[in-house]
Amino acid sequence: MNAPSNDLPLVSIVMPTFNRAHWVAGAIDSLLNLRTHDEFRYELIVVDNASSDNTAEVVKAAIEHARVPAQYVFSRPPGDAPTRNAGVRLAKGEWIAFFDDDQFATPDWLCELLRAARACDGRVLGGPVHLDLSNQQLEALGRLGRITLREIDFYQQLQPYTGKHLPGTGNALVHREVFDEVGLFDESMTMGGSDFNFFRAAREHGHELWYAPKAIIRHRIEPNRLTSAYHRWDAMSGSSFQATSDCEQHGKWYATASASARIARVLAVTMPNLIWAAATRNRGEVFSRRIQAWRTTGYLRGLLKALFPRLCKQTDYFKSIDFRLGREVGKKEAEQTAEKVEKAERVNASNEKTGASSSSVRNPMMDNNVAATTSMQGRQQP
Repeated sequence: MNAPSNDLPLVSIVMPTFNRAHWVAGAIDSLLNLRTHDEFRYELIVVDNASSDNTAEVVKAAIEHARVPAQYVFSRPPGDAPTRNAGVRLAKGEWIAFFDDDQFATPDWLCELLRAARACDGRVLGGPVHLDLSNQQLEALGRLGRITLREIDFYQQLQPYTGKHLPGTGNALVHREVFDEVGLFDESMTMGGSDFNFFRAAREHGHELWYAPKAIIRHRIEPNRLTSAYHRWDAMSGSSFQATSDCEQHGKWYATASASARIARVLAVTMPNLIWAAATRNRGEVFSRRIQAWRTTGYLRGLLKALFPRLCKQTDYFKSIDFRLGREVGKKEAEQTAEKVEKAERVNASNEKTGASSSSVRNPMMDNNVAATTSMQGRQQP
């Protein structure tokens, strides 16, 4: 195979990782086997945010014989912003693509982003994020549950993001000039959200954000993220920090009005719809409405801290919603459900051998508030 011409545009893929030794090799493999169609060159930069497992060894082994330039970088400052910034500073490409360590890239992912950039003359692009889950799990999660797990499937054609829609750094392509204008990811946002802050800033600087529907990646989901405990944590943490951000950017009166509107919506819309969904056994809709209620609760707690910092410190609560704890939230619930699933499968297998009916043995997966907590770790990349 001929070496790609140096005249072709160079894309730097930046992939942060943290304690994902069990999955990171799959993500890297999908990136090292991207198709370029002789339209571009690319390099891969894997930035390890001081993992405590054997992520470093796994990454180094995975890139040892890479057919494209690939490097491992260690970054100690905690958080997604400093980790991504470390990769941006090392990037040699005129384009910088962002990808996460719990994903699979489809073979034409990067090519489709670049083709979209040429078609719309855009400098900031994102694409779909599909969840690597079964249809049963997707149905049980409901619309808001899938959004919690960062599903993105906004539009059917190449077009600008509209309204509150923004790209995410699990699937994004940014021209280097944008960083020169906007700056890097805000490292003061230690609780997360620096990616959305960056894309909002890019829009405010006059850059149109474009959605490329063919640039697809698949997001793998850890078992704990399919539990109600995790979704409650995510809903409350995100909305608490949204309240803080609203107070800082728009003022406390704005945030108070927003909280009032949220409460009214929960009472007038969310709760009646929750009751109806429960009565009609619509599990996905029930779960979505619960998430809406959790979001309102989290927003109120964040607002109370902003309005009355001395009276409503809520120290333990805000420690509990630190973004790094997301890996642990729901683990016990996931393990318990997995044990029930395994037991039910053994009983059903035994019944099949003896000729007994297995229909009377209900699979505990169906009793979980979200869906089966068995993850799709065994699935092959597309």
